[in-house]
Amino acid sequence: MPLLNPVLLTEQATQKLPKALLLCMLLAYAISGLLGRDPWRGDDAMGFGMALSIAQGEGANALQSIAGAHLAENGPLWFAMVGAFIYALPFLPPHVASAIPVILSLLLAAYALWYAAYYLAKTPAAQPLALAMGGQPKPVAYAQAVADGAVLLFLATLGIALRTHEISADNFHFVLLSCLMMGVCLCLNTHKQGAARAIIAGGVFLIGAAVGLQAVVTALLWLCLICLLPAWQGLRVAMIGLALAGLLGFAAPFSLAKILGQTAYFDALWAWNVQQIGLIPAPRLRWLLANGAIFAWPAVPFALAALWRWRRYWRAPHIWAGASFLAVYTLALLLRTQVGESHLLSVLPGALMLAAFLLPALPRVWMNAIDWFGVMALSLIAAFVWLVWIAMSFGWPPSFAKNVLRLVPGMDTSVNALALIIGLAATVFWIVIVRWRVLSAKVVVWRAAVVWSAGSLTLWVLVGSLFMPWLNHTKTYRPVAMQLKTALKDHSQCVSPVRLGLPQRAVLAYFGDIRFEPQPLQITTDASADSAPIDTPATVGCNWLLEYASLQQLSSLERLPYLPDGNWKLAWEGRRFIAKDERFRLYQRLPLSTPSKPTSATQ
Repeated sequence: MPLLNPVLLTEQATQKLPKALLLCMLLAYAISGLLGRDPWRGDDAMGFGMALSIAQGEGANALQSIAGAHLAENGPLWFAMVGAFIYALPFLPPHVASAIPVILSLLLAAYALWYAAYYLAKTPAAQPLALAMGGQPKPVAYAQAVADGAVLLFLATLGIALRTHEISADNFHFVLLSCLMMGVCLCLNTHKQGAARAIIAGGVFLIGAAVGLQAVVTALLWLCLICLLPAWQGLRVAMIGLALAGLLGFAAPFSLAKILGQTAYFDALWAWNVQQIGLIPAPRLRWLLANGAIFAWPAVPFALAALWRWRRYWRAPHIWAGASFLAVYTLALLLRTQVGESHLLSVLPGALMLAAFLLPALPRVWMNAIDWFGVMALSLIAAFVWLVWIAMSFGWPPSFAKNVLRLVPGMDTSVNALALIIGLAATVFWIVIVRWRVLSAKVVVWRAAVVWSAGSLTLWVLVGSLFMPWLNHTKTYRPVAMQLKTALKDHSQCVSPVRLGLPQRAVLAYFGDIRFEPQPLQITTDASADSAPIDTPATVGCNWLLEYASLQQLSSLERLPYLPDGNWKLAWEGRRFIAKDERFRLYQRLPLSTPSKPTSATQ
């Protein structure tokens, strides 16, 4: 008869992962990819634009503003926190100061996930099977090993690296959900302290997340699920308090709208929340199924495997906690009308908790297969990264270098000594981990995660050091903004944007010191898009007009749009070198007495 408990370990299997090593890995992970670059496109540029407006006091009249464009989405709490760092650190460039709260949020998420796994692993149902002759792991040592594995999986998960290294509200939601999980797991050991942390984290999540009314529904559903277990029966009062705190926290901003004089803003925020509710569209569901597993590797596949390995213990707290988070916030994705890559972050705290408990339950054959696949795949990718960098920096091998350099025309390919040292240090770290894995056959709880986390960290640091100049060169709008600034000459004059996306508006205003024409409060269906819908206003209020024209979009129209009414002269035209499809055109309004034929927007 098979054992009910899938964990059979000796005390030697709970060897501690050096905390100094884990902390260094977390710091390298958090810093890499954030420093040494400009704000880019999408949510990152929008988040920076809102934080900068708050720091400069420009968003005071509408709470959320991007260079004069007011919008109501996600709530202002996270952007206000980032703006506070920009305001408090005037000696740093704003885009550097804005990276500090992102780094701190990543460290806080890792801290919360470590303690959540630690509290769950200390529960009796999670403990390994007692050996007949003794020698099984001690509860504390076992809990620490599982918690170390949870953080290693956090470092190894692809989607966390891609989406949390930017100033987005979904990054903030992920951190708050991790803290909420830590508070609820702490309730198993210390009722009052755990309940207090859960109430604070849950209340702040529902205040600051504002991810739609389904956030309230799913939070309450999760509370109902969690209170069904005997382990949490004594915490019903605390859970009711959490629910009330969350509801009050979500409703309080709307109640204070009249006092703050922001009725229009909160009405728009409420309308945006309502707009999010509904069944996920079929195309997005197909996208979710196709990309979700890759985005959440290895957290979600490991979590599903853990559910199977622990299927006889599905009502145990260490399985139910992660499973309920995973199930409820997966349901929340299916109840959203707009689902993007960053929204998948909400399912990862629960997935990481489940995945952490797969590590001690992995059969040795599975562990070895996962290890060796990781060693080979990640080593080949790291070698390819170095080959591309050598070709870019030294022109060798010649034929390959020619194709690589064709992608980065005009880029300074000189070797950055600091980036080279960081890249070499990351590679040496990976070699040491591989050597340890090859020479050591010892079974350790976190062994299956350390190879993937170390390899993922190595690749992330290599890209964030060796390839950051290339990425920044291809993605930044700084050169376009500087050309636009030179062409504009008089920066005190306002510029009317036409078909300009909010991310573009944010970075052009920052780098080019451009004063865009204010726009009324709006709710956008895809605010992170790089271009606004194709429409041209009949009139504009400024004497300068900046138009964004995507040739692909314009070619799909039956009739090409023209400039607004008036006498306009083309003053400048430019684009990023990497985006051959885009065109930025700056027009100047001429007096009506000046004979000039109106210029077509697409000539």
